[in-house]
Amino acid sequence: RDIAAGECVLRERAIVCGTSVAFRDSACARCLAFTAPDGAPLFTCATCGLAKLCGGDTCAWSGMPHGKVACHAEGLAKGLPPPDVERLRFLAACADLRGENSEASVARLNAVEALCPAVGPNGENVGGRELDAARRLHPLLETAVARALAGSQIAPIADADAFDATRRAVAGSVFDAARLLAKETKNAFGAMAPRDVQSGDRRVRGGALYDLASRVNHDCFPNVARFDNFDGALEKDAFVLNRADENVGVGGGLRKSLAPDELRLIALDRIPAGAEVTMSYLPVTEPLPRRR
Repeated sequence: RDIAAGECVLRERAIVCGTSVAFRDSACARCLAFTAPDGAPLFTCATCGLAKLCGGDTCAWSGMPHGKVACHAEGLAKGLPPPDVERLRFLAACADLRGENSEASVARLNAVEALCPAVGPNGENVGGRELDAARRLHPLLETAVARALAGSQIAPIADADAFDATRRAVAGSVFDAARLLAKETKNAFGAMAPRDVQSGDRRVRGGALYDLASRVNHDCFPNVARFDNFDGALEKDAFVLNRADENVGVGGGLRKSLAPDELRLIALDRIPAGAEVTMSYLPVTEPLPRRR
C-alpha cells in the first residue's frame, strides 16, 4: 500500500548494542542509556567491575545482565587499540548469545547472521580488515569464553574434552568471527552522544545493530528519516501522533516508556506501494558530494 508522509514505517529495538571506548564508564553496556530510567546514576557491573548497567545487575529495559563472556572480555581488552576493544565487545556479545542458547538468544544471533554481506564458504565478501581483526582477537575471545565457562561450573571440570568442545562451540572459529565483524562493519548504526556544551561537537557513544533498519539502503534523496531514542527524542511532542499505542501521563504528558535503543523510520514524503524504503546514512544537511 502507499505510505503517507509522516507515517511510521518501522519501529524496532536493537539486536545488539555496544559502547564505544570513550563511553564505557558513562553508558549502559546493553542499551547505551546514560542513566537509570528514574534518572539515577548507572550501576557498575558486579561481575567485572568495569561495564555499566542501567538497572542494577541488569539492563532495566531488556532485563539482560552484562554477559559472562562480555565481562571477561572487558578485562582482557585492556591495552588494545580502541577499534579492537569495540570489536571484541561485539564478538563477546555474540558468544554470550551462543552460550545462552535460548529461543530469544538464537533469534537475535540469527538476525545478525542474516544481515549483509552474504559470506561464502571460502570467506567471500569478508574484507581483509575484518579477517585480520578476527585473527588478532579470536585468542582473547576463546580465553574469555573459557573463563566464563569455568566460572559457571559448580563442581570441578570432570570432562576436559567436553569442556573444550563447549568452549569452541561458544567462541566459534576465526572464520565465524570474521563473518560477524563484516556484518557489524556494514550494518551498525552509530549512536551519538548529546552535543558538548562548550565545543558543540558530538561523539559516538556506541553502536547498535537492528534486524530490519540495518537492511535499509542509503540514498542521497531518502524517503524516510531515522529517529532513535538514545537522547529521548521519541518522548517529545513531535511523536505524539505516532504513539497512539503508548501510555499517556497525567495532563496528557507522555511517560518515559520507550527504551533508549528504540528506533523509528518516519516517511518524509508519500512512498508509493512497491517503492524501496531508503535513508541517508549521513545527515541530509551534509554537502551532497560527502553523502555520495
